[in-house]
Amino acid sequence: MQGPVTLGHEIAGDIEEVGENVKNIKKGDRGVVHFLTPCGECHLCLTGKSSVCKNIYSSPMYGFSADGGYAEYIKVDAKRIVPLASKVPYEFGASLGCAGITAIHAVNSIGKVSLGDRVAVYGTGGVGMYVLQLAKLSGAEMTIAIGRTEDKLRMAQENFGVDEIINISTEKLRDGIKRIMSGKGVDIVFDCVVNNESIDSSLRYWLILANL
Repeated sequence: MQGPVTLGHEIAGDIEEVGENVKNIKKGDRGVVHFLTPCGECHLCLTGKSSVCKNIYSSPMYGFSADGGYAEYIKVDAKRIVPLASKVPYEFGASLGCAGITAIHAVNSIGKVSLGDRVAVYGTGGVGMYVLQLAKLSGAEMTIAIGRTEDKLRMAQENFGVDEIINISTEKLRDGIKRIMSGKGVDIVFDCVVNNESIDSSLRYWLILANL
């Protein structure tokens, strides 16, 4: 990234002006900005893998190489704007442009969660909360939130339909898994923290499953 640049890559707002060749949006529309700018023409883009487009760094990335959402006004490519329904709050809509699509990719493309799966999610931040909800919507039979913050774990269970929680600050991971799954184990684990502790815990988790 070359500065100066205004940060903020999760962006939602009102369309104030459009270029003369723009047809898909108009002044007054509401929109979410997809901060990545794949070319849309290479083989990866054309086969649904635009997140790893080989030309992705050749265009502005909003909040990184071009001004982002912390600016009062920003100029973006109209192709990177997704319409936002009037009933969706801007704060929520903005998070869909990064945390939301990250979770969708994880659940649908990587984990391929389907009917009857038993899913554990390590981490209850923005992406983790989305993953838990999307896994349930994809047909997961059991969703388990793993974390250290009791308030977030309770939020996941009470507000987002999570079936079980494990607070690894107060309960050993092995004990929590045994308590919940009765030796059955789970099908998929998502690590939405990715630090030394979470990676180690996730690996131990798989070892635990193998020896329940």
